[in-house]
Amino acid sequence: MMSQAAIPPDFPAPPLRAGNYSAEIVAGPRGPVAVYHFAFAGQAGRRLLVLKLDHYGDFLIGLPALKRLREAFPTDHITLVCGSWNAELARRLGVADELRAYDFFPENGALWSGQPFEDLQRFREVCSGGFDIAIDLRVDEDTRFLLEHVEAATRCGIGLRARYPFLDVVLPPQFERRESEGRWISLEPDRFESCMPKRTPFYHENDFSVTNTHLVFGPYILLPPGRFRAHFGLRLVTAFPRLSRTKIMIDATRNAGAEIVATGRVSWEHGGEPRGATLEFTNDDPSALYEFRIHARGRPLQSRLRFFGVRIELIGGSSARLKPSELHTGEQLSLLVDLIEQRTRTLYARDLFTRTPHRLEIAGENASAKQVVISPVSNSELRDWGMANYARLIALLLARTE
Repeated sequence: MMSQAAIPPDFPAPPLRAGNYSAEIVAGPRGPVAVYHFAFAGQAGRRLLVLKLDHYGDFLIGLPALKRLREAFPTDHITLVCGSWNAELARRLGVADELRAYDFFPENGALWSGQPFEDLQRFREVCSGGFDIAIDLRVDEDTRFLLEHVEAATRCGIGLRARYPFLDVVLPPQFERRESEGRWISLEPDRFESCMPKRTPFYHENDFSVTNTHLVFGPYILLPPGRFRAHFGLRLVTAFPRLSRTKIMIDATRNAGAEIVATGRVSWEHGGEPRGATLEFTNDDPSALYEFRIHARGRPLQSRLRFFGVRIELIGGSSARLKPSELHTGEQLSLLVDLIEQRTRTLYARDLFTRTPHRLEIAGENASAKQVVISPVSNSELRDWGMANYARLIALLLARTE
């Protein structure tokens, strides 16, 4: 029986409980010692929310992924949210424990206006309650933003983490590069001067509390001679289909803003990607410093503007930058389910620490050789550190022991 330390330790005290461990400070022969107790609770009884809001054909394509999800989480409660026209089929197939209907699209896809057919308040009501895992089981990204309106500990979907930083488990979109990266210059958001209230490494966001001014400007870069096309990474998150009495302008300038080489107005039919967010210009002065700016005028209600940076394209190369890979939609959905299962499954038996081996044996190794033993215990609910990173860590440790 260990006794609690009578004097404070001379090292930072660890949290009493975090992740898979609890900790306590006890009295040791040479002073206080931090003792960590690892234990793993069973994962049964988790609540999963699955969004499958496609039309009938896409719903059928996603059935193998839904069945795979049921196999991966056999003892957990799965709530499936689908279009009302798919609810009866889902109920007969038994792919979920609970069914809820929400129509993001109209049943006739030709009638879709680009906005949710049923409003977001209705979606929040349908998806009320807390969940351990929420999944958007759709390849196209038009429904991904809905996960932001779900109360869930872990959110999962297909896309880019830079565009959807709220996702915890992300399967990258299946595209292959078909153009030399030398023809593109990427300017990340943190290279710009920004007045937007929210700034992350992936994007800057303005709720239009800052307006009637330049929101973004910079970064004053040199460009080689030639003709260029600047792509502004912008995304509008709004509850309204149009921006009324709001004006978003973009421009490219040089000579500290004294000379505007290109300008344009950005517009949206609805939330999401804009129209007109590109500018073309010619650089005939290799010594000029170029600046790219975004100006906002007006204050729309319940709207947010996100800025993901600027990509500059040297015009004259291949027009096809990305090409879809050979993965079918259904295969991508199944891969997403497999990734979620790997990231969230329980890796350790409940009696892991009671089965102590009599001795540690490493086959084929010289007893006098240096050895690195890596504990298999993870202190994270999600496992997103690949084996290649562990191999690199071991290589660094071995190099330090030379």
